[in-house]
Amino acid sequence: MNWFLKSKEKNEGFSLVELIIVIVILAVFAAILIPVMFKWIDEAKLKKYELEARSIAHAAQSEVIKSYGKREGMTIGSSIIEFSGITGNMKNEEGLSEIRKLSGIDTIDLVNIYCDSADDWNVVAIWIIYNSDGNEFNAVWNVNKLPGEASDQFKGMYDGKLKGSEDGWLFACNG
Repeated sequence: MNWFLKSKEKNEGFSLVELIIVIVILAVFAAILIPVMFKWIDEAKLKKYELEARSIAHAAQSEVIKSYGKREGMTIGSSIIEFSGITGNMKNEEGLSEIRKLSGIDTIDLVNIYCDSADDWNVVAIWIIYNSDGNEFNAVWNVNKLPGEASDQFKGMYDGKLKGSEDGWLFACNG
């Protein structure tokens, strides 16, 4: 009988020191993992925005090819095709509507396509303004090929806000 009571006394539970050690270990793990997880989330969002911009760019390039086939949209000496929904700046609302449909992104405000020349429709840069997750994004592919001072203006407007990817996309968030 005495043996039964002794074994029961030994199994009373964890001591306060043991509980504090476990809590400290869990806190250390959380302190290490939480910043890493936030970094992964930010990287995933940037990839999402890049994929959206690429989708818009591919749709815009198909519109450029369609316009080239009809010989519409470019004039002699021009190096830009603009698909814009911005009031007072509408050059090709029908093309913008088609880009929205092809890309599956309805929140596109502006797509500028910069080509080598009016005769050679080789796309050298694309500037896109669209909304995603409640934020307005400016996405530029090949920013250094924008004509005139547009490259420096873009970089200056979004100084400190630019995020980029390895293959020439730059993103700025206005929100």
